[in-house]
Amino acid sequence: MIAKKNSRFDLERKRIVLFQIGLMTVGSLTLAAFTYRTPKQMAMEKRINAYNAVDFTTIQEDQPEPEDSKIVEEDQQDQSQSKTLTQPNDPITEKMKLTKNTKKEPKGTVTGEPGIPKGPDMGTIVEIKPDNTIEMFPPLPTNYIGGAAAMQKFISKEVQYPQEAIELGDQGIVYVSFVVEKDGSVSNIEIARGVTKKIDREAKRIVRSFPKWKPAENAYGKVRTKVSLPIVFKLD
Repeated sequence: MIAKKNSRFDLERKRIVLFQIGLMTVGSLTLAAFTYRTPKQMAMEKRINAYNAVDFTTIQEDQPEPEDSKIVEEDQQDQSQSKTLTQPNDPITEKMKLTKNTKKEPKGTVTGEPGIPKGPDMGTIVEIKPDNTIEMFPPLPTNYIGGAAAMQKFISKEVQYPQEAIELGDQGIVYVSFVVEKDGSVSNIEIARGVTKKIDREAKRIVRSFPKWKPAENAYGKVRTKVSLPIVFKLD
């Protein structure tokens, strides 16, 4: 025996209605979820709406003029006043025009490099060296007038062997360095390598008593140069 359903509890006929009610419920919940605003968000929206409702054009019209425009107007007024004060025939302005700097700048000899001016044709460069420059290897070196033999003869004649060095038997080679000036004189005498104080002093005295040498030269003329000279002190 098959049990029959009671028509009072049969929901098949109400299925469409219930489905529509479910869709409406779900849709309303979804809409409420997307449109929900917190109290802070609502207050912020009110502020934005109030800010958008303000008419800024009326506010800008009431603002005072900027200070820059005032300054420009004052400058224009000062210029107009100065124009009215200085008339074309004013003797003061005429005197100022006459006293204007009328000096002409000399035609350029500046090349941008100190100590190397250009010549009159603006093409050749003349190199200027200071007087205290010592050229170590000039094209034409300095020489003792008469040559090495004359210099050796002068040293042998001029030498005064120290008595103390003779008694102690001191002997050796003294290396003396000095500068030959542009006029051939000797200066800046130094002992590069010596033997004893007595012998070194005698070597410096001999060099100091040298006659004038033939000065060194380069492409620009006579120059100072340095010489290193060995002087032999030997006991017979």
